[in-house]
Formats: sequence, C-alpha cells, structure tokens
Amino acid sequence: MLFSASFLFFSFISGGFIYYATDVEYNLNQQIARGYISQNAVFFELHDPSRLRTGKTTILSDGVSVSSDWDNEGFKYVDLRPQAAEDSNYVINNEKLTNGLTKLEIMLSSGGNDYIAAVHKGELRGIYFNGKTIIPPITKGRFFTSDECLSREHLAVIGKAFQDLTFEMDNKTFIEYCGKKYEVLGVVGIADESSLDHLLFVNLGSMTPEEQIHGRLYVDGNTSMENIISEIDKNAIVLFGVHIDRLPIPQQYVDSVTGGLYLKTYLKVLLFILFIFLYISVIIQFFKQNINKIIVLNICGISFSRGIIFITGRVFLFSILGLFVGGLIDITLINISYFTLPFNILYTLVLRFWLIGLVLIVMLVLLEGIGIKRIDIKEAIRVI
Repeated sequence: MLFSASFLFFSFISGGFIYYATDVEYNLNQQIARGYISQNAVFFELHDPSRLRTGKTTILSDGVSVSSDWDNEGFKYVDLRPQAAEDSNYVINNEKLTNGLTKLEIMLSSGGNDYIAAVHKGELRGIYFNGKTIIPPITKGRFFTSDECLSREHLAVIGKAFQDLTFEMDNKTFIEYCGKKYEVLGVVGIADESSLDHLLFVNLGSMTPEEQIHGRLYVDGNTSMENIISEIDKNAIVLFGVHIDRLPIPQQYVDSVTGGLYLKTYLKVLLFILFIFLYISVIIQFFKQNINKIIVLNICGISFSRGIIFITGRVFLFSILGLFVGGLIDITLINISYFTLPFNILYTLVLRFWLIGLVLIVMLVLLEGIGIKRIDIKEAIRVI
C-alpha cells in the first residue's frame, strides 16, 4: 500500500507534467506556425461597397447552371464574371477625429478587455492590445505597453532575423523599415528557429491612416472573440457606415491535425478518471491493511491524534517521496531541454503540479483520519 501511494503521486507529477507540457507545447507550436495567432483569432476587414464582387456560380461548359460542383468529365467550371459594386462611389475614410485617434484605432480599441488587435500586412503587424491577452514570447527587452500601442512614437518589437538590420543611436537601438525609423523595444522568438523570427511588430499608432486600412485585421485572445468582434462590428457601422466581413484564419500544415485535440480532451478525462480510481483504491487498501492496528490502538487507549500520526504518517512520507522524485525527473527533463517551451512556463507547470499533488496528499491523510474516527470498533472486532 505504501508503494502504491508513492507510485500514485510519482506518476501524477511526472506523467501528468510530461503529458500536459507536451500538450501545451503542441498548441504553442501551432500558434507559432501561424505567426503567434491562436485558433481563437478572428480575421476580418471593413466591408467595401465599391469593390467588384466575384460570382460563385458553378456552370457547365455550355453555360447551363447546375447544382453539382463537377461535370461528367470531372472538371469544375466557375463563373468568375464580376458583379456590380454596391456603391462605386464609397471610399473608406480613416481620418483622425478630435481626440487625435483615427477611426480604425477607435474601432479596434472598442472591443473591451483582454484581447489583442492588429493590422496584418505580411511580416508587419500594427499592434493594439488591452488587458491580459496573447503576447509573443520575448527573448530580449520587452513588448509594448497598452498605452504605447496608440502612441505616435515609432516603436518596434522585432524577430531575430531583423537584428542584423538594427543600429545604435543615443544608447538606443533602432531599425529602419519602409523608410521609417523605429526604436526597438525588444526581440520576439523562442529557443529554436520559428516564424516569429521573421515578424516585425510596430505600435498601431505609428502607422499612417492609409497604412492602417490596407491590410487584413484580426483580434485574438485566450478565450472566444465573439463578444469583442461584435462590439467592433457595431463601432464599424457607427464610424465607417459599413459592417465588417469575416475572413478565413491563415492555415498551416499543423492545423490539419487539430482534430486530434478532441481525442486529447477525451484522453484527459479518461486519465483523470483513472487517477481518481487509483486514489480511492489507495484509501481502500489503507483501511484493509490497517484495520487491526486501528483496533489495537483503540483498545490500548491511544489518543486519536497520536493514532493518526502513527498510522497515516508513513503513508504521508511515502506519498511525499513519490512527489519529490517525480518532481526531480521533471526538472531534469527541463534542464536537458526535452521541451522547447520557455523555462518560465515549464517551471510554472512543475510548481503547479507539485502544489496540487501536495494538496491531494493532505486530503488523502485527512480522508484516512476521518475514516479512522468513524470506524465502529465493536462492529470491526465482530467482523474480524
């Protein structure tokens, strides 16, 4: 039983940490492959009534419309003839208002709290964020503050591939990009090479009104963006007189296997159920193996507190030992760079599992103590 308790908590902190860290690393790799854009992101653009819309009608070679996408020869024919614009005179006017902000800056900052918004132009990102949200990992320096995002200063956080283009001036680091000089606040990236190395983040306020409206827009965060995108859409109608059109999120190769995450969710539930089953089994084994000791201690008049320490003390020590050894294995894996996650994330995970394991051990001892107190000694003697 002592070995079972020790092995249970050894497995909890070592196996649980390895599985969870692998899961976090997998999701982070997906996010990084998209340029640090999560699956919660919503891409959109301002609806432009002056744009010619392309027809999507599927037709046969003789011009007859059909419901099927494919004809008998296996070829697909699509009507690409442009349709008339809704309003050929409409122009997106991203002027500055009396508060000094452009219409687009007001729109993107109107979503509420805990999200990041950006103008996405290839390797360039014009950034605004508010509250706790998804911030790219920093290897040197720092990221923008929320107030700096709407500042007219030219600020940048660069990928590692841009470091060779920087220069020093007045004890500060700068980079010139598209004819503009930006002060470099930090460098984004991870230990290995990644798509982050080739990104250049600038504060949204450093972009001209024209630059802000020529690019895809997106919002992203740690939770669903539906409420935030709804508020932005309302403000788009007020500021620009048009709603927003959603766009597909950029897809990478790793996204083709995201369906496996559903299986992972079920696997997490199964592992949790298995752990609870083993946890209860340890408690049952404890009473089966120690019932005679409990009876003897009670007959000898040993106090309840002394009896608890005598009977449950070894269970507690062996459980702590398993937790400690498992934690050492986790730290060893971190130090040999088994995972590519940043060290601060990994050590936070280890600490979290260790604290949860300690709470579970204390609960185990308390449950055993409550069980001992509720034992009917006379009935236990009669059964034996």
